[in-house]
Amino acid sequence: MQHSLRQRFTLLAATAAALTGLLLAPASPAQAVTKLTDAQAASQLSASAPSTSRAAPRPAHASGTYSHWNGYKVDISRSTCNDNYITSHYSYIGPRGDGYPMYQAASGNRYVNEGNHWDITYYTCGC
Repeated sequence: MQHSLRQRFTLLAATAAALTGLLLAPASPAQAVTKLTDAQAASQLSASAPSTSRAAPRPAHASGTYSHWNGYKVDISRSTCNDNYITSHYSYIGPRGDGYPMYQAASGNRYVNEGNHWDITYYTCGC
């Protein structure tokens, strides 16, 4: 089944929100919901994510609250579709401290082009 760009990103956002194990409402950013296992999340993201293992050693995966480990971040592959969607639908907010370009959704979620993939941080379940 072929999906439009909007459908792909809506599906990716919903999958990433499920991956985090949290449904973040604007008033309360920590309402817990049913979590996916690592295997369930990996099977849903395997087509888009360069690294699906939570425990995989990945240089440059920072720790902290909004980390890959805590489920707030996901990496997706660079592609013409992904690049065009992110750069045309989200606001460029300048380079991150390491120089990589950052884009931000109205929800506050951030998309960073790290060269060979997009590093996405979900602060809310909106996209």
